[in-house]
Amino acid sequence: MNTRHTVIDTATLGPVTIVATGEAVTGVYFRHHIRRPTQELFGLSVSFVDDTILGEAAGRAVGANPLCIFVPCHRVIGANWSLTGYASGLKRKRALLELEEPAAVAAGRSF
Repeated sequence: MNTRHTVIDTATLGPVTIVATGEAVTGVYFRHHIRRPTQELFGLSVSFVDDTILGEAAGRAVGANPLCIFVPCHRVIGANWSLTGYASGLKRKRALLELEEPAAVAAGRSF
């Protein structure tokens, strides 16, 4: 897998790292102190269940997401697989998740 990182430094957003594999953008990081860019794996999930401080920091970073079109913050769910916090409301969050979800997966959905 060919992964490359491009750092864009902007006055309004601070340093933003865009991670791409081939021609597809697989990650955008704007708060490097939360999680540093690493090799990207499709479907990777990160758990902060055992670290409340990291979980809260990740929540603040997602809440301050200036690139919501590219950074899908609506995909963040609670440790118990519940839908939690979304600035546009849980109804919209559910609609976005359902829009992205393959039909075969919908039957076994956790939320």
